[in-house]
Amino acid sequence: MYHPLERVIIKHPNDAFISQQHIQNEWQKLNYLSEPNFEEAKKEYAEFIALLSKHVPIIDYLPLSEHVSMDSIYAHDPVKFTAEGAIILKSGKELRQPEAQVYRKFLEDKEIPILGELTGNATADGGDIVWLDERVLAVGNGYRTNEEAIRQIKEMTSHMVDEFIEVQLPHADGEEECLHLMSFISMVDKDLAVVYSPLMPVAFRKKLLGRGIQLIEVPKAEYDLLGCNVLAVAPSVCIMVAGNESTKNNCNKQEQLYTNTKVKKLALKELVDRHVSQVLPYGSKLQKKGDYHMFKNVIVKTPGKSYVNGLTTSDLGTPDYELLLEQHTAYIEALKACGVEVTHLAESEEYPDSTFVEDAAVLTPEFAIITNPGAESRNGEKEEIEAVLKKFYSKFHSITSGTLDGGDVLQVNEHFYVGISERTNQQGAEQFKGIVESEGYTATIVELQEFFHLKTGIAYLGDNIVAAAGEFLDHPDFATYEKVEIPAEDEYSANCIKVNDYVIIPKGFKETKQKLAERGLETIELEMSEFQKHDGGLSCLSLRF
Repeated sequence: MYHPLERVIIKHPNDAFISQQHIQNEWQKLNYLSEPNFEEAKKEYAEFIALLSKHVPIIDYLPLSEHVSMDSIYAHDPVKFTAEGAIILKSGKELRQPEAQVYRKFLEDKEIPILGELTGNATADGGDIVWLDERVLAVGNGYRTNEEAIRQIKEMTSHMVDEFIEVQLPHADGEEECLHLMSFISMVDKDLAVVYSPLMPVAFRKKLLGRGIQLIEVPKAEYDLLGCNVLAVAPSVCIMVAGNESTKNNCNKQEQLYTNTKVKKLALKELVDRHVSQVLPYGSKLQKKGDYHMFKNVIVKTPGKSYVNGLTTSDLGTPDYELLLEQHTAYIEALKACGVEVTHLAESEEYPDSTFVEDAAVLTPEFAIITNPGAESRNGEKEEIEAVLKKFYSKFHSITSGTLDGGDVLQVNEHFYVGISERTNQQGAEQFKGIVESEGYTATIVELQEFFHLKTGIAYLGDNIVAAAGEFLDHPDFATYEKVEIPAEDEYSANCIKVNDYVIIPKGFKETKQKLAERGLETIELEMSEFQKHDGGLSCLSLRF
């Protein structure tokens, strides 16, 4: 399908490949072309996730399972999605058949509808099933998908399909080759497909042309480099495998695809099969708002001795500097446990509040925004942060009109919430909104009534879930989110941070921890008493990207 994707299910190499030793034990029996490099695969997958995250609101991760092989990284094949739910398949590759039941449990846990399941001797891979549009379904008959599976799929989809096309697949290089229907066709728009015609049955090719579908041809050399395997994340907005220049140039000739602002490339040399993602159809019952954002880097800054003289509105007393340093060290170790690289900046005595690095910048995958902190004594902090960020970013924007603290900015996928507070004014919020909208994001300005910063009272935890306290419990701008409700006496714990597989929370809030556990969220607890004395929370202490 080629509609804007709303949700994607993938499996991380950490949970599929597991380790280099695990790969060594499995790759040959699974008929891989060569032994994948575990570390390189993780790097390439991080690029893949970064591209998906820019365009897809929800990214779900299949779990580690002892019942499946490293082939489970190719999450496209065990199921096929329709507008009414998933069809659980049974792979034509016997070693992959256990994946179906692992997938079934995953879908049930996520409350994703299941339309049906193949039974008996039926076998099919998701790579053999292609939606040409919302009412036309093509299914390949080959070594992975048999006639009985085609009969059952046709029966299950009969009420939603106007035309069901059975495509006889070629023998090509034999039964052991991973040849799917999607090996030689990728739909990238309603009337546009990337194809490798030498493998395409004549009748099927004629049918595509008869439907007015333009065919972008992939040359033989680039077919072998997965040039035909193109993932459309929206109409004419695609991710393709790097190195296929002729295919990219052929796409450019269409004047619809791969413009300078839309082309996305990904080197997946280590992922030697043809499918790495399972997409859910746009407009289906399966959509909901949410996301899971993976972080790779974090910037922190040691508090200086002058911290004890910094700004505060609390009456909790003077911070204990030695204890403060212990808590900051524990914070860094917790971040490392979440799998991120930590850039650790030295203290700056001239800026007592500069350990709260979040306020000096707002970071996205593509660009950095240098803020203009609302407290005049903190304005010089942004210069150091900008210099450090130049190691990671080439594109910058700056708030030059009004004031804005990073603590007043909450990102949810491609949408930002910007709080107007004592530190962020209307002018700064409006400029920020204009900047992100010029980059293809959206934004909502929220006027705060109670909290010091926006993120003092709300945190996004992925999967459409927020931890919320006070004014955000019934705030109309956050009405569509599922809420972990934080009572007034525990509202400090609303400032928590989701970092990859963990939610880091302040220690001492048992009810908050229990509510997060009930959502299936694993927590790390940290003492934060000395930061709390100066209005500081967990999010304030780092820039995460």
